[in-house]
Amino acid sequence: TTTHQPSNGAPTSVQESIQRLKDMFPDLDASAWEAQVMLERTHRLLANLRDAHWTKYGLTGRRFILLRLLYTTSHKRLSMSEIASHMNLAPNNVTQLSDGPERDGHVRREADGDDKRMIYATLTPQGEALLAVHELGHVSGQRLVRDPPSRIALVFAEEVLERGTIEERVDLQEP
Repeated sequence: TTTHQPSNGAPTSVQESIQRLKDMFPDLDASAWEAQVMLERTHRLLANLRDAHWTKYGLTGRRFILLRLLYTTSHKRLSMSEIASHMNLAPNNVTQLSDGPERDGHVRREADGDDKRMIYATLTPQGEALLAVHELGHVSGQRLVRDPPSRIALVFAEEVLERGTIEERVDLQEP
C-alpha cells in the first residue's frame, strides 16, 4: 500500500511518523512515541475547540484564565500581585491582561482604600455571568440531556450576558 506524502516529505499519518522515527532511532520505544504524538494531537484539537468557544465571548485563553481565577476566589477579587503570582506573569503583564476584561465590563480595577498603591481586580456581575455560562456548559455538557434544570440555568445565564445586567440574583451553581 502506498500512502500520499505532501511535497515537503512530511508523513501524513501517526503510523508513518512513528515508522520514520523508528527508522531514524531503532532503539526507541515506538509505543511511547505514538502515545506522545496522539496526546499532542489531542491537546492541539482540544485547545482549538476551547479557543473557538472563548472567541464567541470575546476572550483569549489568558483572559479566560484570569476571569476563572477571580471567579474561584472567595470574594471574586485579587490584588494584581496575587494574580501575577498565580498566573506566573510579571505585574505589568497583568495590568495589560486586565485591560480587555475591564473594557468589556467583566473586571473592575480599584485601589485599596488604605494603600492607593495596592490595586485589586474584582470580577463584575457580568464577568461572573460569563463564567457561569462557561462553567455550566463545561460541567453540564455530559448532563445536559438528562438534567433539564442545567439547561434552563445555562439559557438564563446566556440571556443575562446578552442584556449585560443582572436584575435578579439567581444561584447558578450546579447541584
